[in-house]
This record gives sequence, C-alpha cells and structure tokens, in this order.
Amino acid sequence: MTKSVEKGIEFSAINEDGRPSHIWIREGQDDHVVWKIQDAPNVIDTHGSLANRGPDGNFIEDQKFIPNGYDDQIEYSAFEGIPTEQVKGYFRTADFLKDPSLAGKVAKGEEPAGLFVKNPDYNPKFDNLQHSGPRPELAGFPPYKSNPPGSPSTGEKFEAWDIEPWSKYYKPAIKDLQESLQQAVKTFADDSSKSIRKEVCGIASKRDGMLRKRGGGLCDGLTPTEPQPPAKEEPPGKGEPPEKGEPPAKEGPPTNGQPPTDDPERPPTAKEQEVALAAETASERDFTELMVAYKVAPVAQERWKMSLSDVRTKALGYKRLGPKAPALRPGALGKGITSKLGGGVFLGAVLWAPGVVLAFVANTTALDRLAAVTSIVPLVGCATQALAKAPDHIDTVDTALCFLGDALILGGATAPLGIAVHIVRAMVQAFKPPPELPTKEATRQTRDQTWLDFTRNSIYKYLYSDKYYYEKGDGFATKLESGLAIEAAAVLSHGAQTLGVLNATGARAIEEAKTGQEQTEIRRGLEASMQGIRDLIQANVSSRHRSYLVGLPALLRDNAYESLKVTADNYNNDLITEVTSFKNIQRYPAGATWDDIAGTISGAPVGSDPYRDARPRMDDIAAYLREQPIRIPARLDVAYVVGQSKALAGRVDPRVLSPQAYLAEQWPKWQQSSIDELCIRNALRVALFLEGKYDDARIKDFDAVNSNKVFDGLSLLTAIKFGRIYDEFKVAYAYEQYKLYLPESAIPWVTLPAVSPLPVTNRPSHPYIMGLVLGLTDSIVQAGVGRGDQRAQALVAKILATQQLFSPTSTIAKEQRTKFYRDKTNGYNNGQTTECIQGKLNRLPPKEVLANRGNLPLGHLGKECVEERFQAWLAKQAKQA
Repeated sequence: MTKSVEKGIEFSAINEDGRPSHIWIREGQDDHVVWKIQDAPNVIDTHGSLANRGPDGNFIEDQKFIPNGYDDQIEYSAFEGIPTEQVKGYFRTADFLKDPSLAGKVAKGEEPAGLFVKNPDYNPKFDNLQHSGPRPELAGFPPYKSNPPGSPSTGEKFEAWDIEPWSKYYKPAIKDLQESLQQAVKTFADDSSKSIRKEVCGIASKRDGMLRKRGGGLCDGLTPTEPQPPAKEEPPGKGEPPEKGEPPAKEGPPTNGQPPTDDPERPPTAKEQEVALAAETASERDFTELMVAYKVAPVAQERWKMSLSDVRTKALGYKRLGPKAPALRPGALGKGITSKLGGGVFLGAVLWAPGVVLAFVANTTALDRLAAVTSIVPLVGCATQALAKAPDHIDTVDTALCFLGDALILGGATAPLGIAVHIVRAMVQAFKPPPELPTKEATRQTRDQTWLDFTRNSIYKYLYSDKYYYEKGDGFATKLESGLAIEAAAVLSHGAQTLGVLNATGARAIEEAKTGQEQTEIRRGLEASMQGIRDLIQANVSSRHRSYLVGLPALLRDNAYESLKVTADNYNNDLITEVTSFKNIQRYPAGATWDDIAGTISGAPVGSDPYRDARPRMDDIAAYLREQPIRIPARLDVAYVVGQSKALAGRVDPRVLSPQAYLAEQWPKWQQSSIDELCIRNALRVALFLEGKYDDARIKDFDAVNSNKVFDGLSLLTAIKFGRIYDEFKVAYAYEQYKLYLPESAIPWVTLPAVSPLPVTNRPSHPYIMGLVLGLTDSIVQAGVGRGDQRAQALVAKILATQQLFSPTSTIAKEQRTKFYRDKTNGYNNGQTTECIQGKLNRLPPKEVLANRGNLPLGHLGKECVEERFQAWLAKQAKQA
C-alpha cells in the first residue's frame, strides 16, 4: 500500500489489481516523497467501509457513500498512526514526473533499484500481516441527511443506516450513536494494536499509542523491567578530582555539537539517519553487484527461487543498518580517521585501511556457516525432491543417498542406517558365482570388485552427478553448488555492508573535512580500505570454498565410517552365507571316481560325496573372506571423486583448488620454494595412493615425517585437484574421440567417475600430471620425482592433443563452422537471423539510426548473428558430449 500525505501529491495503489488507482502530482512538488507502507491490522479499506460491492467487485451505485471526487481512488486508512517499523521505504516524486511508467511498476509491487529507498528500520515481521479489510462499524455516517453546506440538517435519517451492514450499528439517539462509534474505534484500535504486537513483538500488550519517535521502537517498553537501583551520588564538581575507583564525570556533548554516540537512549540525529540510509543503499547495491560477479545470483534466483534481497535477509539473517547500528560507530570497523585528524570530521568516519581490513577479517571469521547452509537445505534437500517425484518413482537407495548428500552439505550426521539393508541386498544379488569351482583369491577379487562396482554405481555416481543420470538437477552436484554459493553469499553480504559503511562515512567525512589536505587524505584512506576489502572478499570466498571442499571427504569417510563398515560387514557375512549354502555347493559336483564306478557295478552303496570337493573349498573360502575384510573407502578415495564432481566444473575459482595457495594460507611464513617442494612431495604420495600402491615406501616414509592436520588437508585438496584435472581431460578426450555421438559402450566411462585404485592407463604420478595439479612445469616436478615411464608419457601426449579442442580456432571448430554456414536454414534469410538483426538495430542509439538510415551495417550485423548462433550451437554440442 502506498499513500502520500503531502499536500499537492496524490498517489494510491494496491497490488490486488496491479494498477494504480489514482496518480496526480502537482507541478513544483518534485522534492517530496511517496511512502510505501506494509499492510497491517491497523489499516482498513476506507472505500470498502463506505460502500457495498456487487458480485462483480464493483461498487453498487445506490449503496455507495464515498465523497464526491474520490470515487476513482483506492483509499486505505491507518488507525493510531503508522510506526516507523511498518514503513518499507519511499520513492521520490521527481522520479514519477520523469518516468510516468514508474507508477504502474510501483502498483505491481516492484521496487526498482536506484529509485526505491529502503527504510533501514523496517521490521520484516510485518510481511506476515494483512490489512483488516472493510470495517463498516467504523464508517461514522452522520445521523441525518444534510442540506447544502452551511444549512441545517433535514432531520431525515441518513440513507446508509437503512442498508446492511450499517443498519446493525444504528442508534436512534444521537448520543448513543456517538458513544457506539467511539467504542467501536477504541475496540478496533486495541484489537489491531494487540495483533500487530503479538506478531511483531511476540507479546500482546495493552495499547499505548502506536506512533513513536524515530529513535523509539514499536516494541519498546512491553516487557517488565527490573527495579532500578538507587541513584548514585552526584559526581564531583568540575575541577575536583573524582574519588578513587570512580570514573570521571561526563561533561555533556562535544564542542562540535554532536551528541554522544554511546548513549542508547539518545534519539539519532539527522546526520546519523542520513548516513545510515546512504550506507544501506550502497550496501544493497554492492551486494547485488558482488552476487552477480561471483556467479551466485543465478543459483539463488534459478535454483532457490529467491530474490537476492531474500537470500540476504532470510537465508543469511542480515540485519539492515539503522542510524545507531554498531557498524556506524567510531572505530567499529577499525581505527577511525577521527583520531588521525583530531576529531574534526564526522564521528562515523572509519577509513584507516589497516584497521578496517583487520576488523573485516575478524568479523568474517565469525560468520555462522551452519545457519546459512541450513537455510537452503529445504530448497534443494531431499524432502523437496521427494515431493517432486511420484511415490512409485522414489528409489530407496537413491533416497538414502540423497539424505547422505544433505548430511554432507550440513556437515553433520550421515545417511540413515536403512541404506545398509538395500546396499547389501543389491550387492549379494549382483555377485555371480563362476562356472568352475573357484579359488579363495578369485572369490575375494570378485567380492571386492562387486563392492567397488556398487559404490561406483551408487555412492560415487551420486557424488559425480553427471546429467546423464541426474538431468533434473537432483544429484549431489546441485547440493554442492548450493553449499558453495551460500558460503560465498555470506562473505559477500558482510563485505557489501563494510563497503556500504565505508562509502557513506567516507562521503560524510570528506564533506566535513576542514581543509583540502584532509579531504585528500580521507580519499586515499577510503580507496585503500575499499580495495583492501574487495581483495579480502575474494580471498575469503576462496578460503571458505577451499575449507568447505577439504572437509567433505573427511565427513563422508569419518562420519559415515560406521555405516559403511556395517554395510561392508553385512555384505561380507551375507556373501559367506551364500557361498557356503547348499544351493551354491550344488553348482560344483565332483567327477565320478573308480570307487563310485565299482560300487555301482557290484551293487554296493556309493560311499563318496559328489560335493566332496566343493564343501571344503567353500569352507576354506569363507574363512579366507572373514580374514580379509572389505576395504572401506579412504578419505583420499572420496576426495578424488569429489574433485571429479560436476559441481566443480567451472564453478569455483582455480585458486580454490591450488595446493600451494592452501599451504601458504596455513603457513604464511614459508618461502614459495619450500612450499613448492613440499607440495611436489605430497602430490607424489597422493598419486601413488590413488594408484593403489599402498605399500610404497615413499608413502609410508612421508607419512611418518609430515602427518598433521594441515598436511592432511593438503593431501585431500591435492586429491581433489587430481580428480578435477582427470575429469577435464576425460571430457575433452571424449569430445575428440566421439565428436557428437556417444556410443553405448562408452557411456559408463563418460558418465561415471574414475575410482581408485586407478588402472595403469591412469597414472597421476607422472610429472606432467603432477605439474598440472601444482601449476609447475614438468621439468621442475621431474627434479623431485624422476622421469615417468612410456605408458604415462603416452597419456600425456593424449592430454596435450586435447587441450585445444574447445578453442574456437581449433580444426574441429573450423570444420563445423563451415558446415554450419553452408546450411541454408542458418543463412541470412533465416527468420531467427532477421530477428537477431532487428534486435541489434533496436539497441543502437536512435540518433545513429536516423543519421545512417541509408547506410546501416546490415551485412555486418547478419554475420555477427550467424556467428553468435554458431558459437551457441558449438557450446551446446560440447556440453552434450
């Protein structure tokens, strides 16, 4: 609801019909504002209270008692005034005069950026309230009809009193009618006040007047207070030293006229209000720009279906800056410039770069990630996805894995134990006994391969989240993408607020500086502080993303260890039962012996068991399987798969996965050469582990010397980077090998992740691969690990051959472009191309179009359009491949 109370300005609009009912702004009134006020129970539909509507929603002509001249407006009235917390913000009337279409946008509820100024004191709890609608008992009609103005009443009853619903409130005696109306007003005011306070304040109190000063609050004074202690004695007089143990007496406001800023009861000054509004406006602008720059906006708007404002206030719990916000106090962000300039500038100036930067680091470290991540789980979590599926399409294993994904994102408990039952059943059914009597080693290998295949086709497939299986975005990649996005959003919100405070307080400090030298120094401090904050925003986002990813493998391995261990043990036990069952033994009858033949000829009973070989063999296999437990995935195994996850494809800054950046952050005093050397040694260790060389002396020796928390994180991040490098190679190689067609035989390799122990064709220990992971040349890596074998070098050659595949200048791209251009449906006469050219012409400045009507670059624009369509087509094909 909007309504201006400034004389000479009339503007009313509601969102119910999406159009403004009345717009009129008198010339010369361009320096005023139109307020936007949230509905609440203290607001009534004025016209609906004075007229009856028919079935079509229009007023009934002979039952309409709206004053002349107001019929075409939509009027609402607020009882007991409007508290500051109910006002959402305002528009400037000058903007309505410049752009008449703005009124229509406002009527639809839009708040165009740069035009709508938000109220920092607005309480979002008002969003849950609605107006009270028509209230006929408050109409207040006169008792009698009136003659023309200035004439006495006719004595004839006012016609509304004979019409429902007003007739039920009629009193023949004027005194009774007046008292009835007064009581109705009091009752409504009390009831609406209680309902508002109950929702907004959490308490329904007795009405004590809604309209308050800006420094006060709607909910002030509603809770009982403790008895106040006796007043202390007056402080020593001026010029007398205070008694020992007592602080010096306050002497009143500073000499420059600014009131003390640490008095919580003091109402904010006009300057404080202005700075707070400017800071919040700049903060909101910077937050939007940062969310777009860091590619978080599409996730919020498309995946979570939330506006950026809702992400900030609802998901992140952002509190808007008010005039007395702590961030606007001197020194709140660090050492203020006030001390440097002797206090002669605005008290809120906080522009000394080192202090601001250090304060930002401290505040960002304290951000609550669990609260932020928890807020988005309902949007991408399993409950939401389950509701989107029909009951007969809900797979129990997939559902369990989905909850496992939620747990990984939250960083808490893992999958429900019921997952073990389904996994065990599926794996036992997948175990295929060989046609010949097996050996114990062959059975163990089959068991382990079945376990590995199942984990690859279930848990690891879910973590990988290829669109072939999860085209609707219900895989782990969606959750991981959301987790990374909300991690970044938390930092961006805090950074935007800091930038907003710097902007606003800096502008005020420059305005109040006494000399040009002071202004110059303030500007330098402001620029240094803002650049420092922007650099720290990037560093903090990378750090939180890095920490987040490093923690995932440990969460899956450590928190889910018991569940995985139970699953593996149950599978092993059930498999032993299956192997030793008579049904399985019957598959392997022994060949006939001479004793069997002799017994048959003589008629004597056959004394040998036809399964005499199978029974002891199966018992021997069972004992061996008990002695050789199934290998539970290690952290590095999981990290390697997480690195391949589609959630990381182009969604994280390359610096996030840099082992050197991680180590430099943990041990900032180390020299770069030492960091490189340690990362090379660690990468070799991780590579050998992924290759299944668990007994390699280089692994064990390295673990004994360097094992600690930081080094564990380094190893996990390195494994993630190995996985990312491999998946990028695989995608590029698949595109080169299969072009635009993917045969069925290649689907598992393309759509499922590689799982350790890796085959000999995948050798991450090769110096070139390690160089890609560490951003070092292979010659530097070779100095530490030696030269690779010919097989690994052949793999490197394949990688080199596929590096340029997605380049627009590649041979494949050139061949496809030629074919694309030759296709007549993509030529200049195509309707899409014509529409594209027209769109480009529409974006040209009107003056340029008018001046060059006979010489517009249609041919050039046509080529641009065809090329753009080709690039989009090429990108689509690469994405599908």
